[in-house]
Amino acid sequence: MRQRLAPILAADTMVAQRSARAVLARRQGPDTDPSNPLAALWSDYPLPVLQVLADRDHRCAHAVALGAVAYRPAIRADVAAALAAQVRGADPDHPSWGGPADALVAAFLEHISDLPSEFSPAHRTAKPKSVKQKALEARTFAGYALEAAGFPTAPLGSVPALVESELEDRLLLIESVVADLRCRSAA
Repeated sequence: MRQRLAPILAADTMVAQRSARAVLARRQGPDTDPSNPLAALWSDYPLPVLQVLADRDHRCAHAVALGAVAYRPAIRADVAAALAAQVRGADPDHPSWGGPADALVAAFLEHISDLPSEFSPAHRTAKPKSVKQKALEARTFAGYALEAAGFPTAPLGSVPALVESELEDRLLLIESVVADLRCRSAA
């Protein structure tokens, strides 16, 4: 999807807003117009949020769409360490959980990143991971998620999709806390 949408966004800074408005207009009617190439970007947006996005300056929708198709750099080391600690702590009474937890987090972080960390000297010249590499990382992560779901106490959920969702939620929370702390220390 990224390869298909990025050029569309680069060619027209107003296409995202037009797309959001088209999806908004069709939410109560028939299926979204197949000629709307960005419709999939807005599919999970709640109606009130989509309305706000459609009503704002076109640059807002454009920025949101660009963020959705941007390559994701590797997670910062401090955030990765915090996530690993949280996941290990999800079952503190089970001594054999630490190893699988660390492997799961490492595989997850590899799976979700496309580029080296933005703090890495290689970041500026790095090319995104190949499709083959991404597929290998997805399979590796799926194996660890299945193992975590089958762990006796299933501390992150009893099915791989729940494990992945829990990791995503925890990562998002950690990233928001770290960002908040940076803002507070800068003030």
